[in-house]
Amino acid sequence: MKPDKIQRTSLTEAIIVRRDYPKNIKSDDKHLFKSAIEQTVPGSDLLTIDGAVILGNGWVWSDANVVREAFNPHRQPDARKKRLKGRLRLFLSNLQRQQSSEGLWISDVWSYNYYHWLTDTIPRLFLARKNGVTAQLYLSKICINPKFIPISLELLGENKPKYIKHDLASIRFEKLFLPTYAGEVGNNHSPTIRAVAEKFRQPWAKTTPPKRRVYISRKMAPNRLVANEDEILPILDKFNVEPVCFEKLSFTEQIELAASCELIIAPHGAGLTNIMFMPEGGNVIEFHPSNVEINQCYFNLSHSMRHSYQYLIADSIDNKSNMTLNPAAVEQCLATALDHS
Repeated sequence: MKPDKIQRTSLTEAIIVRRDYPKNIKSDDKHLFKSAIEQTVPGSDLLTIDGAVILGNGWVWSDANVVREAFNPHRQPDARKKRLKGRLRLFLSNLQRQQSSEGLWISDVWSYNYYHWLTDTIPRLFLARKNGVTAQLYLSKICINPKFIPISLELLGENKPKYIKHDLASIRFEKLFLPTYAGEVGNNHSPTIRAVAEKFRQPWAKTTPPKRRVYISRKMAPNRLVANEDEILPILDKFNVEPVCFEKLSFTEQIELAASCELIIAPHGAGLTNIMFMPEGGNVIEFHPSNVEINQCYFNLSHSMRHSYQYLIADSIDNKSNMTLNPAAVEQCLATALDHS
């Protein structure tokens, strides 16, 4: 692509983050978190692209070249077949191409996902608006169906995003604004993610200290179920922890609930994203199935939100990462989190 077609402005600088190990770390488990203890969080930029073309499948093109920074860094279109297929789609999209003077683009192939929308996509929007970009927001077709997307945008004052509704539909922009990731997937830029969380949480902020304690049940989920949940519930009740299926709550109800919590406990899953709405200084306990590598994203998010974090390795019982928990271990985590003897 021609260098003069893309201008780059810095949004955030790269920073080095140092995190303490989980509150209940065992010596034999340190290797599970070692890679996250000190990490570089990359800086982010605002790309201003002249003559960019966006397809409904989310691919961004400058001339006949893919703009790689529009993609989730872990899902780059490197394979030759994908590139060839992409160019064919670009050619065919001429049949349904519209024109626009300016646009703002923030989504990628994972933006329909609750965690990635809130921790990857929304921070890009936040930084663009903070730095004076006023252009119309456009989103890909994968952002149409998730109910939390329009509600979250409305809470941020983005009432009328425009969607590219078909894979082969496309728009050519005289000028496209493309903010890159605020950090990287699972390794967020802490000042930005805290500012985003505060904007969402502010309408439900309370002057009294948060007191609710919530267990996010996955009994309605297709995987990572706690098979012996009935054994765990009496222990949770002992510590005044209430079980909640977040699938039954609207996006605003999830924010409101998390904003009133001092503790959130859950198996690894999208529901834990709501720890970003818990007031700073909360407690997080995460259950990991033993048959998969630990995903450190909620450990890192807990650090960004200045929460205290504990983990518990559960026994996996099948290839869906369903698990059983040691009731005594759960009780010990709760006692440690809440300073009970």
